[in-house]
Amino acid sequence: MRGAFRPSPYGLQRRQDATSFGWQVERSFVVASWKWLLLHPVLARATAYAAPSILPLFYAGYSVIFVASLLGVEVAIIFLAQHALFFIVARFRSPALCYATGLLLLLLKFSAPRDFMQQLYFRYGAIGYMVTMACFQWNLLRGLSFSLETSRQTPKQSEAGPPYWRTLAYFFYLPPLYLGPMQNYCDFETQVDKGRPDFKPQEVMAIVGRLARSGVHFVLVEAFTHYFYSSAMSKLLGTVEALDTASLLGYGLALNFFFYLRYVFCYGFAGALASAEGIALPPHSKCITRLTRCTDFWRYFDRGMHLWIRRYVYDPLVRDRKGAAWMLFGAAFAFAFSWLWHGMDRVATVWSVLSVLGIAAEVLVAEARKLRPVKDFEERYLTTPERLRVAGAVLGSPNYLLTICACIFHLADYDICIILCKRILLGFPFPLVPVLVVLYTACYVQPDIVKWETSTRLVQKEHAS
Repeated sequence: MRGAFRPSPYGLQRRQDATSFGWQVERSFVVASWKWLLLHPVLARATAYAAPSILPLFYAGYSVIFVASLLGVEVAIIFLAQHALFFIVARFRSPALCYATGLLLLLLKFSAPRDFMQQLYFRYGAIGYMVTMACFQWNLLRGLSFSLETSRQTPKQSEAGPPYWRTLAYFFYLPPLYLGPMQNYCDFETQVDKGRPDFKPQEVMAIVGRLARSGVHFVLVEAFTHYFYSSAMSKLLGTVEALDTASLLGYGLALNFFFYLRYVFCYGFAGALASAEGIALPPHSKCITRLTRCTDFWRYFDRGMHLWIRRYVYDPLVRDRKGAAWMLFGAAFAFAFSWLWHGMDRVATVWSVLSVLGIAAEVLVAEARKLRPVKDFEERYLTTPERLRVAGAVLGSPNYLLTICACIFHLADYDICIILCKRILLGFPFPLVPVLVVLYTACYVQPDIVKWETSTRLVQKEHAS
């Protein structure tokens, strides 16, 4: 496959996998803009101390200049027009109009004429084109967030309409502009309005530590592209088919971890930059090996997106209604939005369906435990916490495997995903039984990890107070 590998830019003898276009764009964006990104929190801190009232103006102005410099004046104008459209829509205080505007812009992006998209591609290059498209789609969520928050205000609160400079600052806030994560407008307002702590040596050390950790994550992702060619293999159907079972399992594990490391770097670096000026963004994902429940996986893997979907998709539909049926309906509706957001292709369809099935299994098991026959069974045979824990791990391991299979459809071509899932799920007893044993172990130790996290959090709160 021509162009799949290139000489290492670090002088290593191993060639670098260049087929992960997503990582190539993210890497190129950071390399091209690192000076802008590092200067941003320094100037933001100075502005917050000298003239906090103009901080939103600084956020908006600095980022507009950045976009115009890196991507072009035309792109900056497009983003400003995108914000202006949502700003106008917000003044009508109609949630239906807000959703319709967001849907219209998303469908226009997906259905744009091929000639127009090619013109943008050749004008701005592959990197500029992808960054522009990604930011445009992120901005749809931001525009929906501040316009929907305005529609939820009382008539007296919203008489003057949404604040222009504050919403523009939210729209263009630089650290998560392209790298993510998503942050709801109400949370952004809280972060901007809160007081900034004194700039003490301990805080400087914490900032340097966070940035250094992001540097380590960057090195790990780059090392992955030199030693684990999972992205290149995802384009080589014959090579994957020829893998022995152990190698196939390793390949599936590498696919998931490479994607996880990319998220950790992008969200972690943006979060480190924002925290350097006192802004808290949603955290990056917990380690995927310990997100053993499907509900936990989608709650914590992309925390910012989960909070956005929860507030603007799930809650408006379910509201205060209780019951398994409403929970399942809300989850299906939320993943229908995710399916639309990710392009409605075949892999997105399978990924969404499997994810809903995983959540449905957890909800139905929880409901089944309320039935009298199941309660009698538990009272008779699962009389100790240890037995309940073992039973939970036994039932949890297939659900964990289903979650992993759903994720695989988000990471590789459809035919590659089918090979992986068929070889694992239909391979009885090997590799299915050993895989389930490993996943059982992960589910079994999960309660201990939760207890350790809870105790650590309590200790940190005590020290902070």
